[in-house]
Amino acid sequence: MTKKNILIYAFGMGLGHLNRIICYLDQHDIDPKHCTIVTNSRYLDYLPIEMHIQKFSVDFFADSALFFSKFKQLVETLDIQELLIDVYPSGFYGELSNLNTFKIKKTLLARVLKHNYFRKNPLGPLYNTVVVVEKGVVTSNYQYQTLAYCKLDLVTGYSLKKLVPKYPFFLILHSGPPIEVVKLYKKALGQRKHNEHIYIQTFCRLENLENLPFVTIIFRDLPVKVLLDECQILFTGCGFNTFWTTESYREKQQIIPFVRGFDDQFRRKRIADKHA
Repeated sequence: MTKKNILIYAFGMGLGHLNRIICYLDQHDIDPKHCTIVTNSRYLDYLPIEMHIQKFSVDFFADSALFFSKFKQLVETLDIQELLIDVYPSGFYGELSNLNTFKIKKTLLARVLKHNYFRKNPLGPLYNTVVVVEKGVVTSNYQYQTLAYCKLDLVTGYSLKKLVPKYPFFLILHSGPPIEVVKLYKKALGQRKHNEHIYIQTFCRLENLENLPFVTIIFRDLPVKVLLDECQILFTGCGFNTFWTTESYREKQQIIPFVRGFDDQFRRKRIADKHA
């Protein structure tokens, strides 16, 4: 197992950022206890308990000078030997634009990004390795010495919950926010013709739906495999995490892409439709 000190950058509120990092570390046999993650995520309990966590506010990331000063301090005091950057080559706000300052190995996990990110950050740092983790990544937008491709095994496990489904049923799988889960719920409700029960797996509270007799909400849990396998229709968003963990269920899946700052969920869905 690799034991070098790694500093990880993972900006983003969605669970996909952390899951992508965890899966990459696992597949490359990297010991998380030698890793420090800099993040603003609300899902810190999802990280390995051995990993060192530095959580900061969005405002801290947005202040490029303040952020980079702290980042530099961590590199020096923790004797960091590699930087592992999730998604944004120059940082979400441009706070990693000066990454070339560090003469250590730099690795970027690249997923689909909107073109406007690269218009705002036209010349990103030089990476030793850019690891492409999905189709649709425009590699000409990146500066790198080596290009690698890696299909991440995002299904890290299934829920241990013992559940006997109420047949027939639909499944909604979406971590949040609530307004998006409700949109998926309304889509499912509109296709409910045979009193289908609706299961919702999410990481957000849905108080308006909790007392409906034909709705069961499963909160903050891994996917329940029997629900995935036996649902009539699977309703999801098109974020990286959910999209790729549900790849084997495409034939019965209905996807709604949602607007994100730089994640191009609409392009991801177009690519999936093209290869259907």
